[in-house]
Amino acid sequence: MDNTFTVQTEYKIHYTTEAPVSIEDIIDSLRSLEKILKRTGPFVEKAFDGIKVYDTQVYISEIVSGSLKDHFIVKYLCGGEENAQKLEELFEKMTKDSGGLKTVVSVGVGAVMMYGLMQVLPSGEPRKHTEAYNSVVLEAGGDINLNGESIKEILEAQRDKKSIARDAVDAMRPAKGDNSAIKIEGFNSLTIPSSVVAEAPDEYTPPIPEEKEEKYKNVKVLISASDRDNTDKGWAGVVIGVAETRTKMILAGNLDPKELHGRTQITANVIVTSRYKKAKKEYQPQLIEITAYQ
Repeated sequence: MDNTFTVQTEYKIHYTTEAPVSIEDIIDSLRSLEKILKRTGPFVEKAFDGIKVYDTQVYISEIVSGSLKDHFIVKYLCGGEENAQKLEELFEKMTKDSGGLKTVVSVGVGAVMMYGLMQVLPSGEPRKHTEAYNSVVLEAGGDINLNGESIKEILEAQRDKKSIARDAVDAMRPAKGDNSAIKIEGFNSLTIPSSVVAEAPDEYTPPIPEEKEEKYKNVKVLISASDRDNTDKGWAGVVIGVAETRTKMILAGNLDPKELHGRTQITANVIVTSRYKKAKKEYQPQLIEITAYQ
């Protein structure tokens, strides 16, 4: 054999819903599950030491109506070992231990879904069932050379975490009609309980950033406090139409505080940093940086 080989396994997911599932929800869930399955390569690499996954391909082998069942075929193009004998040994291990590979995929999907879901659940909202199921997934990984720390490292290294959150929500949508459980065929312990589905949002909503920066040019700035010897303390004021309550100010490093000290009104370019206040559901200015003025 050459220095690469292909292995495949199955992933079967069963939405136990008795409610009708829209075509849109089925399509969205299939697309999201495909993306999630394509993120399982690092789990395979970690579980089978010495393996490198070069490509992951996902196919649908069957969709069963009634309560919705999706049957996927997942193929991995693997390599990694330059030594032909060692590579052949790894190939034999993965193909003979197909149940182990299937477990890796099921754990990987569960871990990615819960990671995505945890990103999108608002602070203060019910999440204890989601956290409990996440612990179940981490524990299951310990049986296949994937301890909790290894799984967390893989998840933190994933790119585009917003997409993971969106895919996790969309993957659950066929079960949201009646908040039914989601079974993973062959792994009863990895069944996603209805209580977890109930905690998941109906639709993906991007999380609100805690802070944001906005740049403004040629705005009217009223200075209520200044310090001729400092650029980063002793300054405060407002930006008309932008930050109209007294807010801390700083000066950009290229500005001389002595030249601006004593002036109470200027036209300036500023950067306003605001923090989101959950109680009021709005952003409030926290810092005004003056970058240029006239």
